[in-house]
Amino acid sequence: MPDSKTGLPASVALTLAICYGFSVATIYYNQTMLPLIAATFGISGAHVGQIAMLTWNSVNDNDPAERWLHS
Repeated sequence: MPDSKTGLPASVALTLAICYGFSVATIYYNQTMLPLIAATFGISGAHVGQIAMLTWNSVNDNDPAERWLHS
């Protein structure tokens, strides 16, 4: 059997790390903008707080490990 390199190439690992960083950042970046969003659209803090909750839920729903833990 020929020698084959096993493992994940560095370029793929870097791409996955960047994508993961962006997906995690979307959870937290919107929280600093919630008061601005509330003022812009004239909605209450309770309603605008649902944005962060819905963002967090959508990320967890797409996580295969999270689905496996709760199945």
